Amino acid sequence: MANTGPIDRDRRHAGIYYQLVADNRVLRRTGPTPDEPFVTDFDRHKGFRTAWVGIVPWRVFVLRDEDGGAEVQVGQPLQARTEILEELADDLIWPAMTLLALLGAVIWLAISRLIGPIEQTALTIAGKTPEDLTPVAVIEQPVELQPIVNALNTVLGRLDHALQAERRFTADAAHELRTPLSALRMKIQLLERQHPEHRPSLRQLYHDTDRCTALIENLLTLARFDAAQAATVPRESVALPDLLDELRRYHLPQAETGQIELAVECSVATLVGNADLLRIALRNLLDNALRYCPPGCRVRIEARSIAAGIRLTVRDDGPGVEASQRSQLAGRFFFECSAATGAEAAWGCPSLSALPRCTAPRCISRPASINAA
Repeated sequence: MANTGPIDRDRRHAGIYYQLVADNRVLRRTGPTPDEPFVTDFDRHKGFRTAWVGIVPWRVFVLRDEDGGAEVQVGQPLQARTEILEELADDLIWPAMTLLALLGAVIWLAISRLIGPIEQTALTIAGKTPEDLTPVAVIEQPVELQPIVNALNTVLGRLDHALQAERRFTADAAHELRTPLSALRMKIQLLERQHPEHRPSLRQLYHDTDRCTALIENLLTLARFDAAQAATVPRESVALPDLLDELRRYHLPQAETGQIELAVECSVATLVGNADLLRIALRNLLDNALRYCPPGCRVRIEARSIAAGIRLTVRDDGPGVEASQRSQLAGRFFFECSAATGAEAAWGCPSLSALPRCTAPRCISRPASINAA
């Protein structure tokens, strides 16, 4: 017997209907449910079953009494269930997206807060320099990072000890090497006065001693200089004409001995840079040029302003440096054999590569025009 009473809107919209069944007969039903029970072979106390009413699938929930004489079967067309799920999805998608966005923001903030100490530790370690090898504070670090920071502090301590030992050796070597050379220089001067007939040979030995002294000064200066810390190199206003004139007077005896004309052309009054490095670089260039140029050549030191900065050039009348070897000129202990003359020339001026970074305005060194490569 079908119930003809009104069915509320929500239930009709949901498409849920029921049957009261006893002894496989429908005692009461609602809506478009069939006269026969949805399910007739159900053998459990309660549960779900899919049933077909004609060609329409229904999802049915069966609840039987303890005696098994009566049961309630509640059914819903599968199409209605699908429509309800789609409506729920439409209603929940934007709240779900908002919730996911809020959850992502919370996770991002939490992770940022957790890795903040790690990033701060990384910045502290990256800021360490050869002048600042103090230990990194351990108390402020997370417990997980403290063993790593302790190990790093041990390495920094060893490195600081090694650098201090190197600086002490450099200072001691500077004193120990200068002293015998100064004594040798004085003895050569004394021998010149005592034996005038040997003056040419002694004068050559005197110049060799000066070159040895200059070489030691260059090596010690370069040992103290770290090109990676060029920003910390002391800079000052350098009177370039005076510096170039000093270098000319220093190398003039060597030029006269080799019958080489040494000239200076300077159109720059001053530049800001490190005078010692400028002196070492130019002295190395001049020494190579004067030592390996044939007699009768002309060596010029030029300084002029250009758009990119200041160009310093040591130029001679020789064939110059082969293009394939110019990139090696600033390396230490570089030797080149000239294909034209067969003469071997020694280079080794790493201060050339450091010079442009230690001067302001920019200084451009041009060693490629020199005969001695």
